[in-house]
Amino acid sequence: MKILLVDDLPEIRQMLETRLQLEGYEVLTAENGQKGLDCMKENHIDLILTDFQMPVMTGPEMISALRQAQVSIPIILMSGDFSNKDDAQARARIFQADAGYDKTSGFANLVKIIKDLQPAS
Repeated sequence: MKILLVDDLPEIRQMLETRLQLEGYEVLTAENGQKGLDCMKENHIDLILTDFQMPVMTGPEMISALRQAQVSIPIILMSGDFSNKDDAQARARIFQADAGYDKTSGFANLVKIIKDLQPAS
């Protein structure tokens, strides 16, 4: 499974990229929503993991552009500012993402969300 990880903070991108690779995922990274869209044009992506607030183009703006283009791959909207798991899911629904991830909830929770969104093989 190929994941596009979009986050403006290099340390978050590197940490999540490394952890996801250790879980067996192929990971491409981008530093904002616009670069994420550009990456999508050049690569087959199975899932997008995007930060909420970023310069140039936010996660919700990127999601909106993808949904308007009728891109139907799973998208996880993440933030360190969600107040809890329920808030993360509520905001994900508002912005047409398939799931929300609170960065403070632990990496195991992210892996569970990714596995829940993977198509059955």
